[in-house]
Amino acid sequence: MNYEEVYNLCMVVSTVVEIYLAFDFYKAFHSTRSIFSKTSRQLLLGFIIVLINVFINLQNNSLYNFLGITSLYFLLCIIFVKGNILSRIFHWLLLVVVGMSAEMVFSCLLQISTEDATNKIFHNEFVMISSIMTMKLLEFIFLVIIKQMSKIKVKKVSAKVFASFILIPIATFGVMFLIPYIRDVRGTLSGWDVVLLLFYLLLLTGNIILFYVFTRYSQMLEEQMLQQVSEVRYEERKQSYDKAGALDEQYKERIHNIKYYMKQIGIYLEEGQYKKIADILSELQLGIYKEEKDFICSNRFLNALLVDYRGAAKKNQVQADIFVEAGFHIEFVKEIDITSILGNLLDNALEAAKQCEKGLVSVALYMENGGSLSVCRIENNYVTGGLKSEGNKLLTTKENPEWHGIGLQNVKRLVEKYSGYIQQEHENGVYVTTIILPVQENN
Repeated sequence: MNYEEVYNLCMVVSTVVEIYLAFDFYKAFHSTRSIFSKTSRQLLLGFIIVLINVFINLQNNSLYNFLGITSLYFLLCIIFVKGNILSRIFHWLLLVVVGMSAEMVFSCLLQISTEDATNKIFHNEFVMISSIMTMKLLEFIFLVIIKQMSKIKVKKVSAKVFASFILIPIATFGVMFLIPYIRDVRGTLSGWDVVLLLFYLLLLTGNIILFYVFTRYSQMLEEQMLQQVSEVRYEERKQSYDKAGALDEQYKERIHNIKYYMKQIGIYLEEGQYKKIADILSELQLGIYKEEKDFICSNRFLNALLVDYRGAAKKNQVQADIFVEAGFHIEFVKEIDITSILGNLLDNALEAAKQCEKGLVSVALYMENGGSLSVCRIENNYVTGGLKSEGNKLLTTKENPEWHGIGLQNVKRLVEKYSGYIQQEHENGVYVTTIILPVQENN
């Protein structure tokens, strides 16, 4: 292979890495459009963009390369992800700046001009290929640091863990950068040069894969921790459920025995023992009232959860209005998932409402579309200015933000598990969360 053929092959590999980094960067901050929800469609879009970018790069013109890649990045941010347009444009500009910064830093280290075409800068195949791969690794490092420093809850790990991890790509960059300049310069590629370049490619790919595997592992640990919390909550709700069941049995027994109470009242009436009659009536009235006031819905587990929540709201001086429509159907959701979904959302609502002078949480559970959809709507007030957002994502205002936001992520994951839909809106000091779950599909 001659120099030009090696360069063209190298540019194809470089473009694939570049476009992959762009895809991943956008997905970290924005939701993917539904049309690209399938991986196959994302791959098709990426393939088309890679072809276009390769064609532009083969023109060997620095200006064309710059205009081409910035235009493709902009097209990608418009058609691939959705959300606030200003936020998307900001991240597009950030991506372009990172790419330019990586090239500028690398050029400064080599003391070369960025105005010349890449294939005219290097006169040695090994130096050219290794330099292009090293430059892409530097771009990857910059993007990873930006995502880690972002206040938005993206796929990231704790600061200490990240500091330990980032040493690997930085050390890899140093090795990849220095090797071409401490080896003997040869005019053509030898067999060992090809082997070394293959290891370069593995290092570049391995660093990218290692980071995402490491991040996913960290997330799995967080999800495992959350699962343990959910199980503890579930046991608490189940104990309340069992207690409610015991009260329910006592209530049924009392209703069953009402005829004996009436008979006893009749006997006391004949004997003129009015005080004993008053004692029996007082006991019945008190008992029935005490048990009925803890009844919200027919689903005994959900009832125990809502009763427990109403008590917590009262304790925090927050008014909790709870409405459950007769016939509300949620039995297709596992009890532990009910705890995770409603437990997290209700806790968040209470946390926000209790900061207000007159805290209010309104919960409505009802059926829609002829009983084919179960709807959970939670509305609460919050202190104006108490919410922070960037784009269409909310930022936590709690201490240690890296440990918060996991609950809401778990809620979204569970809603998706039941093929449902979740919508969150906030305006004029009122926050509304609506969850819609299809009944027939889950049955």
